[in-house]
Amino acid sequence: MACRRILVRLLIFAAPLFLVGCVFLTGQQIQDLRFLLKTSTALPAGQLTEVYSSIYPGALKLRKNFVKISGQLQAPGGDNLPSQINLRVVSLDAKTARKYYQFSLALKVGSDGSFSGIKKWKKNLVPNTLQMFLVEPRGGAIPAGTTVSLCIEVVKRKAEASGDGTCSSGSGSTDSGGVVTVRILDNEFSPRTTTIQPGDKVRWVLEGSATNHTVTELDNNAFDSGFAFTVVGATFERTFTMADDGKTFKYYCRTHRDCCTMQGSVRVGNNAPDAGNDY
Repeated sequence: MACRRILVRLLIFAAPLFLVGCVFLTGQQIQDLRFLLKTSTALPAGQLTEVYSSIYPGALKLRKNFVKISGQLQAPGGDNLPSQINLRVVSLDAKTARKYYQFSLALKVGSDGSFSGIKKWKKNLVPNTLQMFLVEPRGGAIPAGTTVSLCIEVVKRKAEASGDGTCSSGSGSTDSGGVVTVRILDNEFSPRTTTIQPGDKVRWVLEGSATNHTVTELDNNAFDSGFAFTVVGATFERTFTMADDGKTFKYYCRTHRDCCTMQGSVRVGNNAPDAGNDY
């Protein structure tokens, strides 16, 4: 009964403290995700706090791959930060609330607020999976208003993971492609249609007043920001690779698709087809 009560609560729209995110494997292509967010309230030391939950309709091929999580904490006023963050990801069946996998990772926090950790994921995730992300700071709390730069990637071998310190909220990205910005206004993506080239990154930035938006890919669940846009200026990024050349990705906001036709598309390459149907 407790799990079912938790499940009902998680299905109600609410701003998370900050997003811990998800990565997806499409065939053999690895898709990395990056987030820039802020904590809305403090995360107490020694307490396991649920920070984000989301249901993903498709399967995720994560078994035997390594998941690397890295980023940086920047507290307001230079407040002290925890020495370690214990991350726990609990996978539940969205229909029965039965737990079938748990992933734990200890992330040491450096004096500059940077953190990093990598670990092998042991199971694929089945369709209709509820992911619950929980965080336990050790050696200090994470203050309210802390900026969180977060990168998540999946690699087949540890040696393929990016180096520590490469995840940042500023312009010092190591990506070789260009960056195209899509503004998230109140009930509208601007521009609605974006054409890029393989290797380019699309960055969605919240500029409107509403914070309950998502960027959710329509057809194959290739990317999903979750409710990452907790404050004005929050971002979600996705790099499109050569494997995406010639493809068109339709996406929408889970909250405002039906009421307001809040949706858009990314065309990768000059030969990618038009999205049509108001995308």
